[in-house]
Amino acid sequence: MPWFHSPSLTGILLAATLPALPRRYAPLAVAVTLHLLLDFSLQSEWATTKATDNRALLVHSLIAGFLPLAGLGLAAGDPALALVGGLVGFASHLAIDSSNKFGLLLWPGLVVDQAAHLVVIVAIFAASSI
Repeated sequence: MPWFHSPSLTGILLAATLPALPRRYAPLAVAVTLHLLLDFSLQSEWATTKATDNRALLVHSLIAGFLPLAGLGLAAGDPALALVGGLVGFASHLAIDSSNKFGLLLWPGLVVDQAAHLVVIVAIFAASSI
């Protein structure tokens, strides 16, 4: 199995645990699951050119950045959070992926890149829970 498919397995396993999670954490689980699936297993071959193609980066950021955080807002039953979260998700995903894994190679770059995305998702979830 290629290395980039392992996070999709994590997303599928996380989705399978949704019914067992306390209701309060379901929106967070939805957002993380969507992020993992959209940033890895459902990413098109064209989207993998985002390091050199600005259009691919914009489309990828819209799909993998906007949708998970809009999903968080919708799962929380808050349409305003869906819109604001989605816009923050798009902008942050664009900024993080523009950094080209912060200049790190292979696994360190992947870990730092994904950690940055997850920090944004958790921050939006935490802000929505206040």
